[in-house]
Amino acid sequence: MKMSEQKQKHRILVLNSPPHFQIFHDHLKNTLDTLECETVFTQEWNEALSLIDQNTSQFEMIIIDPMVPSFNEIAFQNAVIRSPRFQQTKILLIRYDITDSLYHLEDRLDVDGTISKTYGPHQIAFVINRLLFPGQQNRRLHGRALANLSVSYRLLEDHRTFDGDTVDVSVGGIFIRSFNPLGIGEQVKLTVHLPHEATPVRCNAKVVHNRTYISGPEAIMQPAGMGLNFMEIMSADRSRIFDFITSHLLRSERRATLRSIR
Repeated sequence: MKMSEQKQKHRILVLNSPPHFQIFHDHLKNTLDTLECETVFTQEWNEALSLIDQNTSQFEMIIIDPMVPSFNEIAFQNAVIRSPRFQQTKILLIRYDITDSLYHLEDRLDVDGTISKTYGPHQIAFVINRLLFPGQQNRRLHGRALANLSVSYRLLEDHRTFDGDTVDVSVGGIFIRSFNPLGIGEQVKLTVHLPHEATPVRCNAKVVHNRTYISGPEAIMQPAGMGLNFMEIMSADRSRIFDFITSHLLRSERRATLRSIR
């Protein structure tokens, strides 16, 4: 029975530069431990390549930090991207910032997603969980994109006003991070600030679920806050949100297709 349980674990390879960003390193390790992954961490490209080359080492996910001094992009493309053995392997790129110059490397490597060293633990968990367990995401009507957007909302009942930021966003609603979430059923006038746009999205929304702070490993996957559904929103604003999240949604299906037809 123990052998069977071990085989069911998700095998992850992480090529990580020396963890001078110790907080990120700890968040990543804790996330993978919480998801009960069997993870191999290495700081040497040659060691990572050796593990990849071993026929017995079938990794479900490979997380690459291209800032590792010995990392070789061409060798990685030949060993993983173009290898039939890794067509179903999810590939993540570690980035130092969501706006850094590694964006183009993300496209060249055909990665399925990115995790940034600027992310908090729940955001790292969101990306990895979405790739490892895609079926769980299908329970939602609309696809979600990890996005840290500034929002403000005013209660329609007593006009109290609050500011906050989102954990994720879809064309149907958003999840706002909050240690004091509103009650289910409460309605608000919501303002969402999209990046690089002068005019924010404004609509009415209703709280459909909330979550108070919990301690322990579960807090990584379940940040405190509340989910709101858009109730009254102009079609043009919904289209703007759609355009925004389309560029942010993880591209695992498209990337897997590209790899499989090569």
